[in-house]
Amino acid sequence: MGIIGKSGSGKSTLGISLIRLQRVTDDESHFRVQRIDQQDKNSVWPLRTDLQVVLQDLFSSLNSRMIIRQIIGANSEEREQLIPAVLIDVHMGPEVMNRFLNGFSGDLRQRISIVKALVVRPKFMILDEPTSSLDLLVQAQIIDLLRELRSKHDPSDLFISHDLTVVRSLCHNIIVLQAGNLVERGPTGAVLKNQRTKCTGRLVDASLNTMSVRMN
Repeated sequence: MGIIGKSGSGKSTLGISLIRLQRVTDDESHFRVQRIDQQDKNSVWPLRTDLQVVLQDLFSSLNSRMIIRQIIGANSEEREQLIPAVLIDVHMGPEVMNRFLNGFSGDLRQRISIVKALVVRPKFMILDEPTSSLDLLVQAQIIDLLRELRSKHDPSDLFISHDLTVVRSLCHNIIVLQAGNLVERGPTGAVLKNQRTKCTGRLVDASLNTMSVRMN
């Protein structure tokens, strides 16, 4: 599922609210059959391994003072054994486990962020603008990587983006937000081809203009 909308429409707020990183005030949030929006942090904590998020800011969301092993969270024998395989899944080698993040490009930081989420074998992942800070070539590489990981690990994904090119590549269905309100939803191709609201139309026009600039 993709969430699209212009900046300030509530995309990230919706995402983090769903997994109780921010309290929901007016609506309900359920994980499988369990309602979680009214639970306190201690009650939700056992679900944290099943609910993971890959954040947009690659420099503040990962602690540069830790080595990769610590960032990923190698605090159990089981997880320690899983880390090398997941690093290979994102096209990195186990040799990086004892390195610091200093000097790592945005591309490699994003791969580490994905490993951190995947190593606990989550059931549900939120990816918040995971390609927005990357150049076009690296964006394409990360999109291909996410496709590979989906086919292998198969978590349910909620993909947040303002880039419709990326959304078309990764999302089967989308919802469109405007000022915190859901204004359209449905299969990605159908929503983007037959826009029922001006909001969606403006997003599509902006995407076409961006593609034209890139081609020129």
